[in-house]
Amino acid sequence: MTQPESNQMEKPQLSSFTNTAFLATLVSRSAPETEKIAGELAASLPANCVVALIGDLGAGKTCFARGIIRAKGVPGHIPITSPTFVIVNAYDTENPVFHFDWYRISDSLELDAIGYRDFLEQGGICIVEWPQNAPDAIPKETLFVHIHGLGESRTIDFYTTLPEPALTEIRSVLTQIVSRLLDVTDINQHTPP
Repeated sequence: MTQPESNQMEKPQLSSFTNTAFLATLVSRSAPETEKIAGELAASLPANCVVALIGDLGAGKTCFARGIIRAKGVPGHIPITSPTFVIVNAYDTENPVFHFDWYRISDSLELDAIGYRDFLEQGGICIVEWPQNAPDAIPKETLFVHIHGLGESRTIDFYTTLPEPALTEIRSVLTQIVSRLLDVTDINQHTPP
């Protein structure tokens, strides 16, 4: 398997995945804020949820994953890094969390070889970086997070194929996060930066 040269890297495409519903767009002004957003969202994720993180190299996918993983109970002294070379890191929490990095994966057959479907069947939260490298391995019901931007600020777009009641719960949490980020009493008087 060969990866394209970094200057030839294809931009991540949400269009690889069909029937996604737009939920919200948030702006994070720093890596700690990105982690906080992910941590707040973590409480609303159903037990067997797949979170697909889309974004260029350095966009903040691992930062977002770290926020979810910490919120699910992994203590601060345990390092949370992208599993680029090992493909998956498993975290033993009350509801297990599996963090995948498919950057080096070229198709779903490689995922079958490492037992990806076995991880899905364990009922934990699966966080997948670079899902577009094997789009046919992403379950029908998934939360998609597209992270993009330059410098410290990141725009984070949320899309999903999750059914009710998970959809309503995630939408509610995202609304609460938007209110906190705006930090205003009357949302109608706010002028975006």
